[in-house]
Amino acid sequence: MSRFHLIKIALLIVILAEEIRNARNYKKVIVKLSEIKKGIDTPQKINTLREIRKNQIDFLKTL
Repeated sequence: MSRFHLIKIALLIVILAEEIRNARNYKKVIVKLSEIKKGIDTPQKINTLREIRKNQIDFLKTL
């Protein structure tokens, strides 16, 4: 393989790793949303909503 092909493969691996990381963050948001639906104490609910909003902003920045 030429150097160009090796660099191309390395870049694809990096992109795939980023996509996996983003998917994990998105999954955390979904889990927290389900916790809110179950009903959590009010202060915890407010903090969880703040964390979800922060995660959504972080997720959108990575796109």
